[in-house]
Amino acid sequence: MRTLFRKMRADLKIRNYAAQTQATYLMRVSQMSRHLGRSPASLTGDEIREYLRHLLVERGVSRSAFAQTVGALRFLYRFTLGRPDLVPEIPYPRESRRAPVVLSKTEVVRLLNAISNLKHRTVAILLYATGLRISEALSLELSDIDSERMVVSVRHGKGDRDRQVPLSPVLLEALRSYWRVYRPPSWLFTGKSEDRPLGPSTIQWAFRVARRRAGIAKRACPHVLRHSFATHLLDAGTDLRMIQVLLGHRSLGTTQIYLHVATERLRAVRSPLDDLEAALSLTSPPSPAPTGAPTTALTDTALVREGHPVDGDPPRRAETMIAWSSAGGARRTEPSERITIDSRRCGGRPCIRGTRVRVADILDRIAAGATTRTILADHPDLEPEDIGAALRFASERLDRPTVAA
Repeated sequence: MRTLFRKMRADLKIRNYAAQTQATYLMRVSQMSRHLGRSPASLTGDEIREYLRHLLVERGVSRSAFAQTVGALRFLYRFTLGRPDLVPEIPYPRESRRAPVVLSKTEVVRLLNAISNLKHRTVAILLYATGLRISEALSLELSDIDSERMVVSVRHGKGDRDRQVPLSPVLLEALRSYWRVYRPPSWLFTGKSEDRPLGPSTIQWAFRVARRRAGIAKRACPHVLRHSFATHLLDAGTDLRMIQVLLGHRSLGTTQIYLHVATERLRAVRSPLDDLEAALSLTSPPSPAPTGAPTTALTDTALVREGHPVDGDPPRRAETMIAWSSAGGARRTEPSERITIDSRRCGGRPCIRGTRVRVADILDRIAAGATTRTILADHPDLEPEDIGAALRFASERLDRPTVAA
């Protein structure tokens, strides 16, 4: 096995794969080898497919983790083991492209102001001002900031490609204020040791804290500022081709995803309903709901607001709240995106994916009048969206959901 891993590591380096990709591919192959207890060189196509099925069905890994495993195995069998006949039997998962999370300009200001550490806030300002990836931002050196030409040089970006992005005057002033305090010798953002750059996990942690402090429900990770940068440029009328160059995308098709979230362009589209305004009656009462239908329809956001007190609201019991029926329990069902049913966690009861927090525990806290902030403070690994997912899960999938007055 060690010989195989050394050979695979050498093949990855020869083909100039990024250091992080090398580490990820080796980790995924090692995980499969440990699970099956055999060397990958002795596996058949059926055994590989069964392992991939195990990842998806039994472990419920994310699509990105599954795609990493597929990429690692395809590389292993095509190049390192010289068995390209197995590659067609290791297909990539069907691509599912979702609209990126984008912050409004007001939310960007709230997020940046909520970061108390000067170094972390300067990193965040740079991410939004340039649209860099977090790895590209933390790899910058002092020499990459050209205040004469007002550009930032990105060296060895994704795909080992170099590019330049504009240096905003506001960003330049922020960088100068940061430099006067920290005086970094070489790397622009140093870690604990001055000869190494700051690690991305530190910035990710700072964003999680700032997001909750700013009261932002969206998953505002560092990469979201890159999405916001591109979308706000598109809203301002910047050419899509120019945005592609600034982001360092190889294909224009990758950049076109921001067309789906450019709100200013969406607002400019006139709905055909507007043409019927003169002839349409909007004052007639709606038809009565069918017998047995719920009297209140709650959207995903409203589930959180109507289900329990929101931060800042006085404690109250909502008029419509899904309560946990302890006698009924949950029927076996396919887990949702955020909810999982795993015999190894939570005693086989529904719980939040990646945690040991049961859906029942969240619903009990809600019924007792707990606020979002209280629940998140007690369970730091939860997100605000997890609470809404627990309510939807109880409403749609429990055998005997009840309504509490």
